[in-house]
Amino acid sequence: WSQRPRTVLIVKKWNEKPATDAMESTARFLGEKGLFVLFDPNDPELPPLDSMYARAWKQSDNVDLIVAMGGDGTVLRTIQWLGDPHNGLLMPP
Repeated sequence: WSQRPRTVLIVKKWNEKPATDAMESTARFLGEKGLFVLFDPNDPELPPLDSMYARAWKQSDNVDLIVAMGGDGTVLRTIQWLGDPHNGLLMPP
């Protein structure tokens, strides 16, 4: 990056309490550091979005970094609903 990320999309494995807890604590930490946090709008366990630094992702949002808390299914589901497979996603080996 030429500058630090400003907007982070957090996605997690659905119906998994440890992932939900990790997502909420990570979002709180990132918000306290001045980053804006977006969540998967399709997540059935979407956390309360009453803060100034978090809300559900919309297709018009620009995202600097995606944090996936889950396995390959979570990553594949996220790529699928983000749309264009050539949008600069960096996948670890």
